[in-house]
Amino acid sequence: MGVPLAAVQIACGRRHSVALMEGGFVMTWGIGYFGQLGHGDNASCTNPRLLHQLEPQQIVSVAAGGYHSVAVTRAGRGFAWGFNRYGQCGVGDCADAVVSEPRAVALRELRARGEGVRAAACGRHHCVAVGTGGGVYAWGAGGFGRLGVADPPKVAPYPVEVGALRGQRVAEVRVACGEYHNLARTERGAVYSWGYGLDGQCGHGGAQHLRTPRIVERLKGNPVVQVACGSLWSMAVTSTGHLYAWGCADGGWTGLQCPPGVLRCVEPGPVAALDSEAGAAASSARTFDSDHIVLLPERVASLPGVAVEAVACGGGHTLVLARQRGAAAAGDTADAN
Repeated sequence: MGVPLAAVQIACGRRHSVALMEGGFVMTWGIGYFGQLGHGDNASCTNPRLLHQLEPQQIVSVAAGGYHSVAVTRAGRGFAWGFNRYGQCGVGDCADAVVSEPRAVALRELRARGEGVRAAACGRHHCVAVGTGGGVYAWGAGGFGRLGVADPPKVAPYPVEVGALRGQRVAEVRVACGEYHNLARTERGAVYSWGYGLDGQCGHGGAQHLRTPRIVERLKGNPVVQVACGSLWSMAVTSTGHLYAWGCADGGWTGLQCPPGVLRCVEPGPVAALDSEAGAAASSARTFDSDHIVLLPERVASLPGVAVEAVACGGGHTLVLARQRGAAAAGDTADAN
């Protein structure tokens, strides 16, 4: 990168990247049409550029959405910049459709509960954050239920509490956003999902949107250590190193094989949900737009002999970090679902 600092975290948006460097500095590069690079203009950068506008803040984590970016400070503050037509920068209003330099996220609900921001994740036009007390907050576009509130506004220009998760204590840096859906992992390893669900990415056996978080029953008994979202699918890593996937599986990004034969067609809207014990063939279906969707979390069987330690999803691909298992490694026969 041409700088004497090591990168400690990388976040990728649709066409831009954000890097957290040693010492709490931030660098950005890529397409800048909507101010998502944070340098005060709409210029694009082919090489990483230091974001001086965040100095002297000590940044501890970064996130990138469709066309916006977020940084979290050691003191629990949030800063955002980029496209803001749907309030996804969380600065309190949408008066500026583009926020070209980092501005403080309006944390009125968090402050009222004595919380700061611990970590954040970004969807296409929304954000979800974990508070320092384990609460979950969301802001930005409210369509499809992605804000996690029962009566969602069309736009939330500042963080609102996801009340259904109050008391669950979502673990540090354990929220993930797809384009229009979200996952959260609690300190006990349970997984909740909400938002857009027509491709099964919420993992409850049906194909419908969820306005409020619901626990993913299929993963109960398999403590999850990490969750990740692709654009239209979801993934989870268990404590025994197994990888689960569900949602849209058209492009091979879930690592799940399509069962032979003609899959049943699921129409958009409420459907009869599958039992959480349904097998892989029963949980696979198709829709008008997708040839293969998976309605319940299924274990990725194409990773024999390895223990998955981390997973990352892009818009149409997935990467995993894994290690070889020993001949009789603990957990090799666990997570049988």
